[in-house]
Amino acid sequence: MKRKLPKDVETPEYKVIKAGEWIFEVKSVRALKVGTDGVYGDEYSAIANIDIIDGKAYINSTIGTFTRACFRTIFNYVKGRGISVINYKRIKNLKDKPKTVNR
Repeated sequence: MKRKLPKDVETPEYKVIKAGEWIFEVKSVRALKVGTDGVYGDEYSAIANIDIIDGKAYINSTIGTFTRACFRTIFNYVKGRGISVINYKRIKNLKDKPKTVNR
């Protein structure tokens, strides 16, 4: 008896994988800063959690030191997935400042 293989759907901004009775939507990314020569599994100096909801990216939490270059790298990754709206919070003088970037 032949088994029908699940059809996966993948576009830059969206990924769906079917396995058995389940459909998995990939909507979250954990980004690790390992340096330019780093590889997966190396120690990391910063981390960012990004959720993708309704075609918009939300940088929900960051740990470590983030420079403008770090955010630029994250924004370029998100843009490369076809997402043009990025939401995040900056903390300045102990106050949250919500920011939205449309690219």
